[in-house]
Amino acid sequence: MRHHGHRSYKTEADSTKKRLIGAGTALFSSRGFKTTTVAQLCKAAGCKKTSFFDLFNNKLALLELIHDEIVAEAYTQVSNSLMAFTLENQDLAVRCAVDAFLNTYLEDPRRAKIACIEIVGVHPRLERQRHQNIKLFAQLFAGYANRLRTQGAMATNDFEKTGLMLAGGLNTIIIDWLNHPNPVSIGQLSQEFDRLIQACLLGDQMLQSQS
Repeated sequence: MRHHGHRSYKTEADSTKKRLIGAGTALFSSRGFKTTTVAQLCKAAGCKKTSFFDLFNNKLALLELIHDEIVAEAYTQVSNSLMAFTLENQDLAVRCAVDAFLNTYLEDPRRAKIACIEIVGVHPRLERQRHQNIKLFAQLFAGYANRLRTQGAMATNDFEKTGLMLAGGLNTIIIDWLNHPNPVSIGQLSQEFDRLIQACLLGDQMLQSQS
């Protein structure tokens, strides 16, 4: 009986956690993290404050969880796309990686707002994590460029700095897209990302092929 009770409690806790993640995604993106209260989160999730604090120490912990889930999903999708390339389909690999990244972030723009805007400047630990995440994506680009070179394709020499420039720059472009009163379509944004990445990684080779 106690085992059954424990399983029931876990199921209920998982359900509450899922609802709080949904409430956090909605409120942090619309009201802003700083102005959202635990009481508002609990009301939106349909749970008591005691249930909230059984799962999270504070609302910062909920923000961190939502952010980490978004980044982890995007990282996995982009990594899988870039790792699946061959020399013959290198352009396709980048396009698939871009589409995977933008789908993760922008299919529900609220997630992008949390991952790119609401997380900024909230807490020193999250700032360190945010910069580390940019470096992780930079390493994906650097690894892809290195594999291009080992397979005989021309690519940038400074993989690490180029990757950092790309990861940081693409993050800034998303912020600009979110804040723009008349943003381009996600399809157009994907094309811009694709051209930028290809130009940075392939450099003169790409420019010459398009001239």
